[in-house]
Amino acid sequence: MTNTLIHKLPEGESPQPITRQLSTIEAERIRWLWINRFARGKLNMLAGDPKLGKSLITADLTARITAGLVWPDLAGNAPVGNVIFASAEDDPADTIRPRIEAAGGDVSRVFIISNVTDLDRDGVPYERSFNLRHDGHRLEQEIERIGEIIAVIVDPVTAYLGGTDSHNNAEVRELLAPLSTLAAEHNVAVIAVSHLNKGSGTNALYRVSGSLAFTAAARACWLVAKDQDDDARRLMLPSGSNIAPDVGGLAYRITTTDTEVGQVPVLEWEPEPVDVDAADALTPDSEERDEKNEAAEWLREILSNGPLKAAEIKKLANAEGLAWRSVQRCRKQAGVESVRAGFGQGSRWCIRATDTPSKNLGANGANAENKGFQEPPDSHSCQSRQQKDTGTNGTDDEEIEL
Repeated sequence: MTNTLIHKLPEGESPQPITRQLSTIEAERIRWLWINRFARGKLNMLAGDPKLGKSLITADLTARITAGLVWPDLAGNAPVGNVIFASAEDDPADTIRPRIEAAGGDVSRVFIISNVTDLDRDGVPYERSFNLRHDGHRLEQEIERIGEIIAVIVDPVTAYLGGTDSHNNAEVRELLAPLSTLAAEHNVAVIAVSHLNKGSGTNALYRVSGSLAFTAAARACWLVAKDQDDDARRLMLPSGSNIAPDVGGLAYRITTTDTEVGQVPVLEWEPEPVDVDAADALTPDSEERDEKNEAAEWLREILSNGPLKAAEIKKLANAEGLAWRSVQRCRKQAGVESVRAGFGQGSRWCIRATDTPSKNLGANGANAENKGFQEPPDSHSCQSRQQKDTGTNGTDDEEIEL
């Protein structure tokens, strides 16, 4: 790994640039982990808001690498090898291992790195948390010791900065440069996971938390977002790559599978590419927000006198000129859920019993005092219903038929 420390030169000598004649450098192909998506020998970025499945994606990638499984887009099989995993948010015993095993991975090929041994000022050994600022050489030692390392996953990268200011471009670049060198020298794919900030704008790269240097250093950057037309569907979308053509994004859903330790979440991928711009996925337009707010207010109003069948609500929405998709998507915002009253009775929509009338959604999405949506504490709410009617894909069974 290249040493980035600056040493004092002998007296009388001045710093000299190090140059290489380009003709002496042999041209190489990009070495892909997942063709046109994640590259070996490079720093890759995966970013998104919490609870969208970023850690499940890393578990899925790890499973495919350790077991040589086919990639979700059917672009061949993953190269078989070992993975070093640094996770500051998920427990190895009850989260990381069950997820990788549920996805079909070989956990004997996964190596969790959490602490390192160090010496205090008195030379006494102790353990401390691993970080990229001080322990790059230790990471390289583990790559060489374990062997056959295909990928190094750091989740989230901001937890391993070792005091580096995540908003300082110069400091972040100084931290990531040796990591990129390590990836190239050992032909490993470094995958750094990050959250998104609360900003807005036309360029999705600016939404990645911290300095722009994170996405600038990454040769491939992928953003995870909700599908605005399907609350249960997630999108992994390209937001920047200078080494691959735009092959489109991919969609997935989070489901569960039964294991020896209980139900474990896994991903169900759709193999076909998704043609959605990352910026559009992260920033719904104001017209769409207004339409959703309008639908939420209307929905609460028609349900204020009691539950209605989904089919009846759809007819009323059509008569009102409201898009049925907007009505379906606004249920959570409106405090509405779907229940099944009994076998063969179909689903009904009603206002949640725990929903309070203290907030209302104005035309601009802001909260305002609600004086008109209070429901009486009786069968108008969902409290007396026994079975919540949601399918595995998050869509009402009856809605699928509408």
